[in-house]
Amino acid sequence: KKAKKGQKGIGVDVNLGVQNDKVYILPNYQNSYAGGGVGDLMKYTWQPGQPESWKRLDGKYYHDYSDDASWGPRMVGQEYIPWYSWYDGHKYAGTTAKLLPQPNNARDFYNTGVMLNNSVSVSKATDNTNIRMSFGNIDQKGLIPQSSLKKNTFTTLATVEITPKLTASVNFNYVTQIVKGEFDDGYSNQTTGSFNQWFHRNLDMGIMKELKDLRTPSGIWASWNHLNPVAYNPSNTRQFYAGNYWYSFYKWFDLVQPVTQTDRYYGDVALSYKVNENLRVKATYRKQQNNIWSEAKYYSDLNESGTQTQGNCPECRGYYSTSTSNSNRTNMELLVTYAKKFGDFNVNATGGTDILRQLIKGNSANTVNGLNVPNLFTIGNSKDQPGVGNSRSDYRYSALYLTGNVTFKNYLTADFTVRQDWMSDLPPANSFIVSKSAGLSFVFSDILKWQPLSFGKLRASIGEIPTGIGTYVYPGFAYGVGSVQWNGNFLMSTPDQLVDPNIHGSVTRQREIGLDLRFLKNRIGTSITYWTGDDKDFPTSIPINGTSGFTSLRTNAGLITKRGYNVQFMGRPVWGKNLKWELNATWGILAENKVVTIVDDGKDDTRIAIEGMWGTTAPYMVHQEGRDWGQIYGNGIKRINGQPVLDANGAYVNDPNTFYGSALPKHTGGFQTQLEYKGFILNANADWQIGGKFFSLSNMWGTFSGLTARTATLNDKGNPIRDLVANGGGMHVFGVDANGNKVDKYVEAQDYFHNLYYNKTFDPYVYDLTFVKLREVSLGYTLPIKKWGVNWAQRAVLSIVARNPLLIYAKTDDFDPSEISNISGEAGNMPGTRGLGANLKISF
Repeated sequence: KKAKKGQKGIGVDVNLGVQNDKVYILPNYQNSYAGGGVGDLMKYTWQPGQPESWKRLDGKYYHDYSDDASWGPRMVGQEYIPWYSWYDGHKYAGTTAKLLPQPNNARDFYNTGVMLNNSVSVSKATDNTNIRMSFGNIDQKGLIPQSSLKKNTFTTLATVEITPKLTASVNFNYVTQIVKGEFDDGYSNQTTGSFNQWFHRNLDMGIMKELKDLRTPSGIWASWNHLNPVAYNPSNTRQFYAGNYWYSFYKWFDLVQPVTQTDRYYGDVALSYKVNENLRVKATYRKQQNNIWSEAKYYSDLNESGTQTQGNCPECRGYYSTSTSNSNRTNMELLVTYAKKFGDFNVNATGGTDILRQLIKGNSANTVNGLNVPNLFTIGNSKDQPGVGNSRSDYRYSALYLTGNVTFKNYLTADFTVRQDWMSDLPPANSFIVSKSAGLSFVFSDILKWQPLSFGKLRASIGEIPTGIGTYVYPGFAYGVGSVQWNGNFLMSTPDQLVDPNIHGSVTRQREIGLDLRFLKNRIGTSITYWTGDDKDFPTSIPINGTSGFTSLRTNAGLITKRGYNVQFMGRPVWGKNLKWELNATWGILAENKVVTIVDDGKDDTRIAIEGMWGTTAPYMVHQEGRDWGQIYGNGIKRINGQPVLDANGAYVNDPNTFYGSALPKHTGGFQTQLEYKGFILNANADWQIGGKFFSLSNMWGTFSGLTARTATLNDKGNPIRDLVANGGGMHVFGVDANGNKVDKYVEAQDYFHNLYYNKTFDPYVYDLTFVKLREVSLGYTLPIKKWGVNWAQRAVLSIVARNPLLIYAKTDDFDPSEISNISGEAGNMPGTRGLGANLKISF
């Protein structure tokens, strides 16, 4: 517990916590068909020159190992030769198994994450001193093999009343952490980038983990994705045994070892002087410093153990990188505060200055094209000239501001703020930005004197937030310097962006009006706000004709208008001595978020590409004049009067200008409830959103490769869609042809799903972000330690906490929309988790 001024003595708090996490929502996989690109098992016939141990497999059947898709044979328990049988030196060598679905193989790969979270704090107060020191430790084992987090936090807070008028305070924090593990969540990463994109649905993860150290006599690590036995060449056995595209998942994380250490210092020192009852002066110095060191090791073994793996992993030739960065941010603030009452008026004003400097420096180096000496991780061991990097950024601003309010009889208040910022990233001719705000509020409940109304207030405000243009954007023409020479010549790259010499900063404006009401002695209440806002002439990059030598212009342009509603509700249905129940809910409505103009050129079709998961091939995010902010846009299905257009083969026809909708949801909200009863406290909170779109690269490739459940359903005839059309299978497609004539036919399932990609018709992979999720449920109990005769502690609380226990509803079955990390979509998103933990807090 925190010692307070006037509360003498020493306080000690000890907190002990543990939490277990498991992977939660994964895509719906098909569990009917095995891996490969061939729909039937193939018979193996031993040939001279092949290993003698393979003779035991002569006449047996195998599926296609080399293709990393799952368009293989139906799994009905038939005998087959699994991938590991071809490697000698283990108990499964030369054996067969039953070809059965492995519905949980992706889930089984992940560890149970275990986090220990412990802390201790000590506080002491005297007549003129208050000090608190704490230490916290987090030790976490990650869900991915070889991943971990170790974090220590030290905090000191102290306040000393030097004299009755002079007070000093110190706030110091030190956080140090080490993170180990490879957490790539992009395309073709070694976890979700395989399980959800390129994988065999018959793989047994238990056996793969058991055999993770299996390797050939020549040192090649075993892979589930090796070639088929017909490709075996006794003079080049690597070509068969090495992974075609993929390594063993478990061995990958043994052979790839990134680590990052971060040391962060932050805090402030302040002196406050009370000149008189009305006037105070406070000076504060704030500092935040981050020191980051990282390195990554990719073992040379990867080079020999994969054949086509380097297409997505150039580091797999053997690789070492190291980097350091230092960020130093300092603020100096001087505040003068005045407060005085003049009759029925209360006047408060604060004026001050804020001076900031942020200096960032970084150095990095990495090997290129492999390591000369295998697994010697030094920069000097690079096969080619190493890559080196050096960066510096120095940003500064200084500001003057004045803020204040005047209140009449405690019910009518007017407030204002004016601030002027001088920013180092702005051109000298436009080196400052002025931002302002003003507000008015009226507490009418004091005048109405209506007994059911506990509190009522009307309020209105307008405000501005300044925005710079970015460090070193102006004046542009920064030529990139290459570290690698060409024929002994120094190389530089010319910039592609032209910068407007008159570029300047901008402000974001927002206006709002609201009503706050509470009734029945604050037992029930609501707050309603209507707001509007606009971004105008903000610094942005717009595309220009490349014949000018530049492809974009950085300038001030555009107008985005916004408006919406925020509603809050609180209630206390029961509020007694032994039983208390409290409810809180919020609801936000984004009624408008429109890109009115991007460039004032008289045209109405200007758009700017923002980001995408697969370049501009798959749908990506743009800003489009006349539409809502952040449109998911690009290739989709062409339609005539709402009907999809099909070609002669029954494949959808491409429309390159499909708008799927905004990435932002229209409605967001949350709900929280707390119930207290005789020492028990039950808490629960949930959140939700409606609307918003995202594109899934994982589902695009997972469907192309036959992994997703949609590729193995029954058609409207009741037959498996993977059966031949001639046998009653296939996908039923209907729509119109290019002339508007009706089309109604069946097409082969693999052709149908492949053509979704080849024809660039990506509608099935754009999803809605709507969800309702229970975020946390906790049950705490204040232990009756005094009744138990415990005198060495003041209080003890035991809590059980469930985090992310339930995704109540989502419009997509394959993902948890609340876990999508990129605004435009996902390319290999790590799955969310849910966990159960316990916590014990003891106060002495």
